[in-house]
Amino acid sequence: YSFLLSNTRTKAFILAEPYHERAYEKSIGTQTNSNSSINATMGMFLSMSALSNYLESLPDRDEYTHVFRIRTDCLIFNCLENLIQDNQDKVIISNNFSVPYDWISDHIMIAPKSLFYRFWRFNDMKSIFKAYNRGKRNPEKTLQHLGKSIQNKIIKVLNRGEDYHIIYTPPKETDPAFIQEAIDSHGIEYLFDNISK
Repeated sequence: YSFLLSNTRTKAFILAEPYHERAYEKSIGTQTNSNSSINATMGMFLSMSALSNYLESLPDRDEYTHVFRIRTDCLIFNCLENLIQDNQDKVIISNNFSVPYDWISDHIMIAPKSLFYRFWRFNDMKSIFKAYNRGKRNPEKTLQHLGKSIQNKIIKVLNRGEDYHIIYTPPKETDPAFIQEAIDSHGIEYLFDNISK
């Protein structure tokens, strides 16, 4: 994140460590219905809510039209600029083939602020817990539930494996050969620094 801190256009940088799983034992429990731990999932929702609430507190909040959410281990292959310009009033999400099609992947989301907030802005942790339980304790199913009223605004156009890839360390056996080779030969940073080469 040194790039963000050194960039003169960065107005704020929010950094937080996720709570340990034990912190959720009494309040919501640690059981999940996904591959993510409870602290990773709650950290995702809590951090996005913190960002959303922060954006709304800024004196120049009306200058911000869209919010772009991306997993930190997500490598994007294609330029998103035209995609955003052509769908300014839509919620652009990733199409993750490892979850049911009607669920909403938490890998990538680009949306107008007001639509983004429907998924990510909460008053408190109790509201997050309530939404998570309605989503059967699964983040993608939770996002699907939160987006039901705006389903006609949601478009899946970023395909996992074609437009982006999640980078694991160590690489998985199913990862494309060029990703495995790049990580083995040069390290993870090389992939993110040289994606266009």
